[in-house]
Amino acid sequence: MELYVAAIGTKMCMDEWETDLRGVKLPWEHMKNGKKVKEYLRLGVCDFKLKKIFFPKEHLETVMSLVGVSKEESYIIKRYPKIRAGMAILRKALGLKKAPRPKKLLMHMQPNAYTKAVAIVPLGIKDDKFDNDGIEVL
Repeated sequence: MELYVAAIGTKMCMDEWETDLRGVKLPWEHMKNGKKVKEYLRLGVCDFKLKKIFFPKEHLETVMSLVGVSKEESYIIKRYPKIRAGMAILRKALGLKKAPRPKKLLMHMQPNAYTKAVAIVPLGIKDDKFDNDGIEVL
């Protein structure tokens, strides 16, 4: 079974939390050679991250390419079309607009297309908001 959670915190606290989780062993009963066996399995934890990247608005095109967004739709979305619906829901919940595709790619910053070690799926963008004094509202 898989459980997906959203977690936020400093790197040190997040690392400690993950280490603590990886230290947990859960009992598991199964059949082995016709006998019921009780073993303990370690809890598995891996990253499935959302990242917030902030920068001046005029650098949107450059940043989209730096991050590794492709000109075409991500192979992840092509392979798993249901993600598109989830992205729309998440985009709406976070108050995001659809992210534009970069017109020019910085090829040295694109994830390795052969091993598919990293998949970048752009969720959306949000413009900065400022108060009457010109101070950004976080």
